[in-house]
Amino acid sequence: ITTGPTFKGEEIDLYLLFKSVRERGGFSVVDKKDLWEDVASEHKLSFGIELEKATKLLRDAYLEFLFHYEIHLEKSKKMQNQDSL
Repeated sequence: ITTGPTFKGEEIDLYLLFKSVRERGGFSVVDKKDLWEDVASEHKLSFGIELEKATKLLRDAYLEFLFHYEIHLEKSKKMQNQDSL
């Protein structure tokens, strides 16, 4: 990744986004329970009244930059657990 997503000229911290989503159970849980505002509150960006736009941006950024990594991690954990049996 050479350039990440931005909101109003401020760069989105992809590590913080990944960590925030994973702490809430991963993308599927956050999306199903609509926890994107909670995730957005952890970012120190000037969302202001554009919170709805910001939550969509964070969701889209997660899908574009991080979702496949999350799937890869889950598959790796399952394989490690099967190997240790």
